[in-house]
Amino acid sequence: MAIRETLTGEYAEGATSVLSGTIEDETGVGFKPTTVYMTLYNRETGAIINSRDRTDITADVSVGGVIARVLTAADNVIAAPRAGKTTETHVALIEWDWTSGVARSGKFEIVFTVSDLEQA
Repeated sequence: MAIRETLTGEYAEGATSVLSGTIEDETGVGFKPTTVYMTLYNRETGAIINSRDRTDITADVSVGGVIARVLTAADNVIAAPRAGKTTETHVALIEWDWTSGVARSGKFEIVFTVSDLEQA
């Protein structure tokens, strides 16, 4: 499994969207971990967006490990507006824990762009 996935499309600032990915074990099989957390931050500044610091998203993960997390309008904001800049890169760090004989953990990043449509 890749540790980072960069999405090629853009999300509109202030609009809802769905963030998706698949959690896999060491053999590449999708599964639902015991707990799943998401931290959403601005890639450039590291600032947490919309207080999404280790937000529990376990309920957004299917038995097969597919994540379908709805990002709210407040999640898709230009967190650090600057003159002449119409996009901002955000990162959703997904972390999870499970037990398979011993305690285990994993993580990956989903990188995406938010576009300020008012300035574009």
